[in-house]
Amino acid sequence: MVIYRVYEKDGSIVCALLEVSNTFGGKHYYVLRELPAVVKKKFHVSPFNEIDGNYLIELKDDFCKFDLIVDNQKKFTASIDGKENDLLRNKLIFKFPFYGFKVLYEIHKEAFKIFLKKNN
Repeated sequence: MVIYRVYEKDGSIVCALLEVSNTFGGKHYYVLRELPAVVKKKFHVSPFNEIDGNYLIELKDDFCKFDLIVDNQKKFTASIDGKENDLLRNKLIFKFPFYGFKVLYEIHKEAFKIFLKKNN
């Protein structure tokens, strides 16, 4: 997930654009004009959750929280917290150029384990 924010001069968030993607190359953008926001889920982020449902999204300066709600019941919560960081300034992208592949491998490995448990 990538979060783009538009700020007022006083530092308050005007709106946000969230780019949500899955491991299969799918992407969807959510424009949030009011926060917290409730938006309809548009595509599979995880093969283990249906497309049906809504996201309740909270966005603060260094924190983002997603709740997946289906039939008025919370099914899943994900959150990101941290500080903004300039990747080029800190040269992290050059120190760990293949880290993304490791993450992708780990996601698929865990998905395969869950798949095997469901089918045994």
